Amino acid sequence: MGRRVSLTREQVLDAAVALANRDGFSALSISGLARALRIRPPSLYNHVSGLRELQFELALRGAVLVRELVESANTYGDPYDKIRRLCHEFRTFATTQRGLYEAYLYGTALAATDAELRAMRAPLEALQGVFADLGMDFETMVHAVRTFRGLVHGLIALEAERVMTMPVSVDDTFGTAVEIFVSGLQKLATDAG
Repeated sequence: MGRRVSLTREQVLDAAVALANRDGFSALSISGLARALRIRPPSLYNHVSGLRELQFELALRGAVLVRELVESANTYGDPYDKIRRLCHEFRTFATTQRGLYEAYLYGTALAATDAELRAMRAPLEALQGVFADLGMDFETMVHAVRTFRGLVHGLIALEAERVMTMPVSVDDTFGTAVEIFVSGLQKLATDAG
């Protein structure tokens, strides 16, 4: 730790992402990050003002990735295929970028300014745009988005905790849950029409 290391803010944030993805977002600390970078903790304050800023920067990176995956899924023609794709993309993101996914979930709570709050809400607004294609009234669309988030996050959380131990494929369970959700959305559309 005695040698001088020249780091950029980007390198510090990249290292924080790697730690959060490995150990979980809640395990991220200034001292742990400094240890991983082989520097003294006070040196990190040249790049971030503290743990809250570090956590928010990870949440923002997560939000950017979520918005990109929503926009990518939104290129599919059929609105129900978009939703299927979104479910699977969220799962992939959560399992391959565990720390950023967790950071994204806490992002609105970490936002300290209106601009930060708007940045964290951007993916949700994009997600609402996908569901709006189903022709639902606003209240039903909000319920559908909340159900989507609850379903996908719930299954992701159960999978991450390794509590789905029955001798049936977790992939198949996820796929079945997605199809049940999509069928419910299709029924809502039929009933409304």
